Amino acid sequence: SSLPLQTSSLLLRGGVGIFDKSTRSVRIHALNTAGEMTDPKDIGDPSLSVATSVSMEKDKKMEFMKAASKLVANSLGKPESYVAVVVQDNLDIIWGGETGPAAMCQVVSLGSINLENNKKVSAGLCKMLKEFGIEGTKVYIEFRDVARENMGYDGKTFAG
Repeated sequence: SSLPLQTSSLLLRGGVGIFDKSTRSVRIHALNTAGEMTDPKDIGDPSLSVATSVSMEKDKKMEFMKAASKLVANSLGKPESYVAVVVQDNLDIIWGGETGPAAMCQVVSLGSINLENNKKVSAGLCKMLKEFGIEGTKVYIEFRDVARENMGYDGKTFAG
């Protein structure tokens, strides 16, 4: 026979720690953007990389990056504190053999890559890039769902 699980919880910045008295261990659960607890296996490191031929003025670029961070967090249901965004602008890009405004993007996440979420990111990102003169027909977005053992962080991988 097993003993009933005895737990208590502790609210942490951006998450909840659940202490299991029987094993004297703590499992950390992040809070998603709706304030709901996530399972630790769902915690990931979503990132967005944008390479574009347009030149973005510094303040506008930072506004774009902050809005993109929120878009990725909300669309994937992940805490924004885990989202990383990088934008490389003023690059040489040829699309269809010609130069002009274009962007190539990549969204990487541990889980949460699926049709519904990808559509949200794609629609939002294309709308945001249009403000810089980039038509949606000149935007590619690759979505990659990475296995936990293939994502490193803080000297180890998310698999351990």
